[in-house]
Amino acid sequence: MEELLQDLERPVRWSHPNGGIAPILRKEYPNEYRHVKVPQSTDGFEMIGKKNEKIKDYYLWEEWKQGRKRPPAFARDAAVDKQAFDEFWKQPKSVRADFVLELEQRVLESSREELQERLAEVKELAEQRDAARRVADLQILKDASIIGATTSGAAKYQDILSSIAPGVIMVEEAGEVLESHVLTALSSSSSTNILDRTSEDTKHLILIGDHKQLRPKVDTYELTKVSRKGYDLDVSLFERLILGGLETSCLSTQHRMRPDISAFIRAQTYPHLIDHQSVLKFPDIRGLSQNVVFIDHYKLEDSLERDELDANQTSTSKSNQFEAELAVETVRYLLLQGYAPSDLVVLTPYLGQLKKIVRLMERELRDVNAFISEKDLEDLEKDGEEELDDFNKAENKTVRCSSVDNYQGEESDVVIVSLVRCNDRGTIGFLKEPQRVNVLLSRARHGMIIIGSSKTLLQTTAGEQTWNILLNMMEERGQIKTGLPTVCRLHPEDPPIELCEWSKFRHHRPNGGCHRPCNFRLACGHVCPLMCHPIDENHSVAETMCVEACRRVPPECKHGHPCPKRCNQECGHCKTLMGPVTLPCGHVKQRITCHENRSPEALELVSKRCAEWVETTFACGHTASIACRDARLENPVCPKLCGKAVEGCLHECANRCSECDGKHMCKKQCGKPLFCGHDCELPCHHGTECPPCVKKCVAVCAHSKCCKTCGESCAACVEECVWECEHRERCDLVCGAPCTRLPCNKRCQEKLRCGHQCPSVCGEPCPHEKYCVECGNDDVKKTVVDVIMMEKYAERDLDTDPIIVLPCGHFYCLETLDGHFELDKAYEKSEETGAYVAIKPLFDSEISDLPMKCPDGNCRAPISLIRRYGRILNYKSLQILERKHMTGIRNTFKDLLGTKKKDLGKLLNLRKKIEASPMKLVQDACQSLESAGQVEAPAASSSLQLQWVKITATVYAEKAKSIESKHYKKADELFLEGIALASTTESWRSCASLRIDYVKFLLRFMSLSASKTILWEHLDWVIFKMPQPNQDQITIAKELKKKIAESNDKAMREAIAAMDAGQTNWNFGGGGASGHWYECPNGHPYFIGDCGGAMVTSRCFECKAQIGGSSHRVLGSNRAWRGLGN
Repeated sequence: MEELLQDLERPVRWSHPNGGIAPILRKEYPNEYRHVKVPQSTDGFEMIGKKNEKIKDYYLWEEWKQGRKRPPAFARDAAVDKQAFDEFWKQPKSVRADFVLELEQRVLESSREELQERLAEVKELAEQRDAARRVADLQILKDASIIGATTSGAAKYQDILSSIAPGVIMVEEAGEVLESHVLTALSSSSSTNILDRTSEDTKHLILIGDHKQLRPKVDTYELTKVSRKGYDLDVSLFERLILGGLETSCLSTQHRMRPDISAFIRAQTYPHLIDHQSVLKFPDIRGLSQNVVFIDHYKLEDSLERDELDANQTSTSKSNQFEAELAVETVRYLLLQGYAPSDLVVLTPYLGQLKKIVRLMERELRDVNAFISEKDLEDLEKDGEEELDDFNKAENKTVRCSSVDNYQGEESDVVIVSLVRCNDRGTIGFLKEPQRVNVLLSRARHGMIIIGSSKTLLQTTAGEQTWNILLNMMEERGQIKTGLPTVCRLHPEDPPIELCEWSKFRHHRPNGGCHRPCNFRLACGHVCPLMCHPIDENHSVAETMCVEACRRVPPECKHGHPCPKRCNQECGHCKTLMGPVTLPCGHVKQRITCHENRSPEALELVSKRCAEWVETTFACGHTASIACRDARLENPVCPKLCGKAVEGCLHECANRCSECDGKHMCKKQCGKPLFCGHDCELPCHHGTECPPCVKKCVAVCAHSKCCKTCGESCAACVEECVWECEHRERCDLVCGAPCTRLPCNKRCQEKLRCGHQCPSVCGEPCPHEKYCVECGNDDVKKTVVDVIMMEKYAERDLDTDPIIVLPCGHFYCLETLDGHFELDKAYEKSEETGAYVAIKPLFDSEISDLPMKCPDGNCRAPISLIRRYGRILNYKSLQILERKHMTGIRNTFKDLLGTKKKDLGKLLNLRKKIEASPMKLVQDACQSLESAGQVEAPAASSSLQLQWVKITATVYAEKAKSIESKHYKKADELFLEGIALASTTESWRSCASLRIDYVKFLLRFMSLSASKTILWEHLDWVIFKMPQPNQDQITIAKELKKKIAESNDKAMREAIAAMDAGQTNWNFGGGGASGHWYECPNGHPYFIGDCGGAMVTSRCFECKAQIGGSSHRVLGSNRAWRGLGN
């Protein structure tokens, strides 16, 4: 059953537990199925969609169902009619939805049929179970002498009761039970004639009730007796029999109401009612001058949207704000008289008023809540109120609030009634029914307070018949008031005060009594601070409210200090300050409380908290100042850091001395300078290379800027250089190339916006007017612009030594910045005139490879966009770009070889990237220019070319299946190309490695007899002709030559495979974010990590030339690698 329900609840899709859409389309709608069928591939390829996932079979069906057009990537099947195909995909969404719904119904049809069968089985089983239960129940009930049931239960189990056929049926509260409900309780043979005394089953029907109280509830007004429509459905069998003259027996003595209240019941309903002696002893209502009060007013009821003056209007949603407020304030006043919340009840005929009273009570009464019965809560929910569930909890501090109809049969000491109705036409609705008024007036034991409008009650004939006699009696007794007649219980001689507004209650009876002060002497000796209050006779609460000064001496105080707190607070310890006092530790405490100085033991406790600083030597050997309390511990804790050197980085250990377990930890930042100019901000990672910089790239020029991170490759600018002036020729190279024009030393002749001459050098953009030496502020004029002579801006002769403003805002004179940039290493300078007369080669200039930064020690911002230093800045920038390019290529090599399946396409694209280096880009852009020969940007690195050739040739060789395959031919070409390139660049070790790999490659496909000549040629070169022999490679070549001579073709191939299996690692050298590249005397590159400084000597990997150096200096025969830069 559960599986069937889940199938029905599950969305109907292309596939479904019952078959789904696809089988029905395929079988019954073949044409439509072909329109939405995803075509199957015949060439072995799969069609993929988003995220490279395979297209699902239901893809076209979902597209059609959603009202979309057929995707153009899916062509029409040639076997499908084009017109029908186009019409199917042009159908409107509504037609498609109808077709989809029809198919879904078909899919679920089988599940519905099976579910109906299962439900029929369940129904049959339930009937069998119920029959078995009824047999058991019948057996139990037959043995019972008395059977109790509600009228609903009697109707539900009528078959069982008919089988038992009880001879006597007793109906309690028969006046509230519909006649039809009584009939269902009688057996079938006896229910044909109620008065037939010869019934075979029911011998005696006993009805107990009161037909002068509330009739049975009927929701439809037209069916009630009050409507006078003649249906009288709410007239009970009990009432009909009594009014028909049937003999009855009536109780005459009441034990509930005091005589003041029962008199109204006698006058209106029960003239022969007798009061029992016990009701004569009921106490008077506390705080009121009378036990029965009718508070008369003419405050109109709240307006409603519908016409509430309709005579037949029976809405239960009426309310009266004035009466609700007065009822809640009366409850508050009676609680102040000492009544428990359970002694009070608030009644009203209307649910709208009940809801308003409950909300007001929640807001106005601080410690007491309202309580609503289950029946009232159900009626309120029917009336549209769903937020009163919290008031259905009967607790000690809850006041019952109820409608009159749902309080029949209950009683309370004091009843407060809100009649609600007050209007100009005398419409009183429920209040004209004598039964309802009878219930309303007969619920109170000790006292009753009614709030209503006598004018409205007596304005119509129906109202006058019900209320005239009652109001006349109240008027004769003086019980009709304009407000609640309150009296002070403690001062009964005062006249009553009638109150009808909450503000007057708070003013005249603030605590339930009068305005006189209480004057009661509390246990503390002070006078009660409250005004007259009837409750709290023992003043246990008032004592907690005394706010007078305490004046008592705390028990432990030996100096007689008075307690500074309020009387209602605990004295606690004496906090009076004393001092100075010498502590046991020897220190003097200037201020100390009396409690702390009460005994030597107490002073010892204070001493243990002494915070004076003392010099202490610890077991670890450290000496430090710590608090006295800590120094007096048995094993004081050293607060200093460990400070011992961390193995590897040699930084000081950052662990606390007391916490360090010998595993010293470095918490310092790495701080190594990266080749881009930034510092590594990672935690110290000694022994591993710094990762690529993640800061924003600093590459910027007059035309554009790079928006990538420093660690990503970026291109050099190939726009025209903007450096020009009237004294020197314009630089004719591209923006990214090291400039070849000479710097101009003259002062700029342009005017600033302020009108004064520009202070900068010729050829530079004019700075902001705030840098004017004439009208700039004092801070500008006092700036030191010559860091050697320490001369200030205002003291400098700008005509002979102008300034340059850096991008960071700092500015210096030419002499300072020329020295900072080491301009003499880039240009030749005339000793006579001081002018620059020629350029110097940058490759041999030994210019620092570090990016240029601001001379200000607190700034150190990178310098760019200064045209005068374009030759040096562009050279350094080009080195950085080339190094980023190289690092990216090497990382790509590692990623490609890290996969099992080598991607030839990516390898071929990688060669283009190797050749398209930033230096090559600049060089190509300058080819057509006059100064092209002076561009100092070397070609792409031969080292990377050799690595690419060797890797790509190896991949082709692995993919080759035979000597005729294209992979074989390509591998053969690449091996020969690599051998030639290595020989040209004198990369002897790479050349030997390529020859050995080439020999292994040939042995896989050629017979030994056919290839021995060429094999011997390459191996003999490695053994005998290699200019810089490498013993490891010579050993491999000799071993190969020996195996060739001794083995056959099959054995040789197995040996080659075994040798290749062990060679899986590739070494791409350095290339981290920190460190530097150099080249040997023969031009082969090598890398030094960390700071990039040489500390040891070694031999070149390729040619065995000496490389490296000592004391952070490379050998004189070595230099920075021109193919990459540092």
